[in-house]
Amino acid sequence: MKQLLKFSLPILAIVMLLSTTIVQADYSVTVGATFTFEVIEASQTVNMGSNSGSGDGFLFEDHAFPVGQQILVEVTASSSSSVNYDVTVGTITDSTSSSGFGDIFFVVFTLVYPMLFTLGFSVWNQTAADSGPGLWGVYFIDTIVSDAFASLSNQTALDESFVNSGEIQFNKVGGHFDNTTSIAVFDWAYDTQITNTTSNTDFGGTYRWKLAFDKNTGVVKGWKMAVDYSGTVSGEVTEITMSQTVEQVGYDIGNFYFGAGGFIPGFEWFIAVPALALLGGVAVIIKKRK
Repeated sequence: MKQLLKFSLPILAIVMLLSTTIVQADYSVTVGATFTFEVIEASQTVNMGSNSGSGDGFLFEDHAFPVGQQILVEVTASSSSSVNYDVTVGTITDSTSSSGFGDIFFVVFTLVYPMLFTLGFSVWNQTAADSGPGLWGVYFIDTIVSDAFASLSNQTALDESFVNSGEIQFNKVGGHFDNTTSIAVFDWAYDTQITNTTSNTDFGGTYRWKLAFDKNTGVVKGWKMAVDYSGTVSGEVTEITMSQTVEQVGYDIGNFYFGAGGFIPGFEWFIAVPALALLGGVAVIIKKRK
């Protein structure tokens, strides 16, 4: 519980930054509208103690698909406050929805998700490790989130909010928001190290996330995620790298704004590795200890 409370600190910092900007949801899409996405990149490598696995492609509803697979998204219900839609990959369809509160929940936990790796792991699943990461994604985002992303690109506010607290070392936290055209693009860079001598944990690394969306309609144009974490978790040597890039057909999300060399703006890292895909990938490979 003590460890979990420590990890809540950066989550609280992000919530505080967002709370003054999000007042209501705002979507503008019509029922029956369809959008086609393509998985441009998806791969993972996971090493934990004596176990290791790697795979290309991605998982959707426990089914494996290759890189290059297309995703069809169809709006089934829509209002200014929420969007219901079907996501179809191959012959598999999942019905889901977006709302203002859900989008904020998604943003908050996406920004800090790699820190949750240190909560402990057990139960290895070799098949899942070799199947590629789970398909991450939101296909609609509350357009009012634009104001929130602007707050998250204020470096002074970030430096004041993300303060080192014992076990958690924030080497770098940065945001960049380009809102100059109808397609808004948010980039996030996050470098942390978590050290706990009691649990024999010394684990951290670099995480980046990029999201592009139509700021007038809330339709997501694409996402790109990267995580490269390594060290020791509960005494086990652990390495996790993943990559996932998904784009609406006809759109190019481009490189990350932040590069690896101290997160130098405009310097593209040669490895792209995603994080929230862990929810469908590594979360299946390794289960949290009770």
